Amino acid sequence: MQWLSCSSPSGGFNPYDAAWQKSRDFPSDKEKEWEGKPLSRDFWWMWRNSLRSGLKDMQAAIRAVSGRFELEQWQADVIKGAWARHKELISSSLRNQSDVVMPFLAERINMDGRMKESHLEIRQAADGLDVQMKSLKASRSKEFLQGIQNSFGEYQNKVLRYLEDDENTNLPLMHAYFTPAEARKVVQKLLNLMSPAEMGSLIFYTGEESWFEFMAEESGLSCFSWICSLKSKRDDFEINYVQPLAFVTRGVPLASTSFIQCSLW
Repeated sequence: MQWLSCSSPSGGFNPYDAAWQKSRDFPSDKEKEWEGKPLSRDFWWMWRNSLRSGLKDMQAAIRAVSGRFELEQWQADVIKGAWARHKELISSSLRNQSDVVMPFLAERINMDGRMKESHLEIRQAADGLDVQMKSLKASRSKEFLQGIQNSFGEYQNKVLRYLEDDENTNLPLMHAYFTPAEARKVVQKLLNLMSPAEMGSLIFYTGEESWFEFMAEESGLSCFSWICSLKSKRDDFEINYVQPLAFVTRGVPLASTSFIQCSLW
């Protein structure tokens, strides 16, 4: 497969190269309309940050048990449960990118096939790691634990490379060919399609203050939706993903604290 090669004179990516433009009716002149938009209200930054942060939390837990050369059964159960939520999250994210974002960009841009191939690569890596995660059990084998850490690291690197490529190519292209108002319609559609885990991750890692700013000005979501469903998705993600992984990272058994138990009710 041969990709479009559109670089600026300085060697960086050039979204204004004529090779990207699909129609003269839609020139690449929208960038200025995005100026001054704070990251705290930028969905695309929030989305990437949530994926990176979630991977980092799981990496910390896996690295911790590998470094201690011991995986207790409760830790194995926590990591398996967290992985199941992450797999739901990444599957939802890739599906929405393929079904919603890429067709939107392709309306005005001659898109190459890099994102499609990246999605396939990540899905295959996730399916392979899923087999290992489902069979995870207590172990004191240095080789076994190091193998899990290496497998997760390889998967994590694939996702991070995909996010970086998306950030360095598709985001500049969107800013060049679409206005914030046009992109906002796609964001609102994505918010309605997100899985519970993906939505919970997005809200948790964004932080309540920034999320409320975004919700009020960009999302089209109401305070009623926060009360009825969004807060519970955020809470569920924190209780069943973030907090348990933090206990594994610290090596503190869940049964030794009432913090999570109380949070469940």
